[in-house]
Amino acid sequence: MYGVSLGPPPVRRGPCRRSARGSRLSSLHGVAAESASAAGEREFRPRSTGRMFPWIKWASLIELAVFAGLVVVWLLPGLEGPTSILGLAHGLGFVALCILIWIAVMRREVPFWLLASALTPVGPVGSSIGVSYIERRERRDTQIDNADSLDEASTKAAANSDAPQRRNGEPADIKSNV
Repeated sequence: MYGVSLGPPPVRRGPCRRSARGSRLSSLHGVAAESASAAGEREFRPRSTGRMFPWIKWASLIELAVFAGLVVVWLLPGLEGPTSILGLAHGLGFVALCILIWIAVMRREVPFWLLASALTPVGPVGSSIGVSYIERRERRDTQIDNADSLDEASTKAAANSDAPQRRNGEPADIKSNV
């Protein structure tokens, strides 16, 4: 287990040179290009969703619907046939969902905890909650980025205008002397 890397090889930035013994050294003060702790810290950086995220989202929702149907037919007496059909569909779908999430985790397109949430006893309910949380967080981050860019644009526009300014940067009303 030690010394085996499951992820892509470490990325070395900048020109590297070889020492007299042939080992690769970074051009920065002769320090090794990437230590084991730096590689481990890279794993904790936030991940952004990739091309597989919509597939995971829809697979999670379909699996949630199959699971809900299974619970309903299991609770109703006398429906052994539909219970076994939906049970088989849920079993195969759940395994497929977990494999899909695991592949996305290995491709660094979703966080590790999404797989953990799918493997909870509630299964597709946990993965659906995780998917909705990821979507909400990305939407919030996008809105914050857009608000920051709008604030920068309005500050630049206010600085370039010839109108009198208030202390907070808003244009002052010329008639009110405020």
